[in-house]
Amino acid sequence: MRAKNKNEKRPSDVKSNYSKLALGLFILLVFSLCTVSLLSFSVATKLTHPDRTIAKHHPSKKNLPTENIIFLSRKDKISLSGWIIKAKRDTNKWVILSHGYGGNRNIFGSKGPNFYKFLHDNGYNILTFDYRNSGVSDGKITTVGYHEENDLLGAIDYILTINADAEICLMGWSQGAAVSLLTASKHESVKLVVADSSFRNLQGFVNENLSQWSNLPNYPFTPAILFMIPIITGTNIADVSPIDAINNFNGPILLIHSINDTTIPAKNSKYIYEKYKEKKEITLILYDSDRHKDAYKQFPKQYKADILEFFNRYGF
Repeated sequence: MRAKNKNEKRPSDVKSNYSKLALGLFILLVFSLCTVSLLSFSVATKLTHPDRTIAKHHPSKKNLPTENIIFLSRKDKISLSGWIIKAKRDTNKWVILSHGYGGNRNIFGSKGPNFYKFLHDNGYNILTFDYRNSGVSDGKITTVGYHEENDLLGAIDYILTINADAEICLMGWSQGAAVSLLTASKHESVKLVVADSSFRNLQGFVNENLSQWSNLPNYPFTPAILFMIPIITGTNIADVSPIDAINNFNGPILLIHSINDTTIPAKNSKYIYEKYKEKKEITLILYDSDRHKDAYKQFPKQYKADILEFFNRYGF
């Protein structure tokens, strides 16, 4: 008969240890999934609810005739607030300015009135406004283009109520640039577009760059956040694709980007340009600046000259 070894584990003991290990791994997995889900939901909520900033630098600082306006987004009738600055002489030429994510109608902060004066002195009417969930406009969520397209269409509709034969340039920065490209083909009154620092499509941009915004590892958080955003917003970010939307726009397009932009890399504008350079009147200007949508602030004279050259080239 074999002597019994006190250290020898019975089959039931081994089975019990495996069960405990499996339970521990299961608890760890559940905890990890919960942590990823909660962090991803928190980031997705923050991204779709950016802090508001209010315009502080009024065009009147440059003695510009400024009218406060309120109009409605086209589809869901959200109330939007803005300014109209009329040119010195009657004209049907209008420039609608679209701010970036988390911004407001005062596009360049303290330098905003200087830019308005530049357009005003060159004979253009201006409409600039706060998008939904921005500035003092209504709305509780930001969709980075999906619903903002209807805000811009509402601005176009408003202009046409006071100037039925208006010819319109859509000019935007960052999110506003993307919205301008998305909207351009939706109304025949839009004659040309200036898009500074747009992304090519939202899904690709988020996949490639979200970790910079979230300060979280790309995996597993980016897929999780992308899963959460449609749940929070009720939208499909794959539908926010400026590079596809302008296929139906026949007017001239000016793309502007800072070469060293790390927020929305310049390759986004390059992709758009390369896709359409043989098919459309499209121009790409790259500035040797190192920050997002900062070309005007670093090179104001050249920036304004490039805008005017583009307008004059196409008779606007």
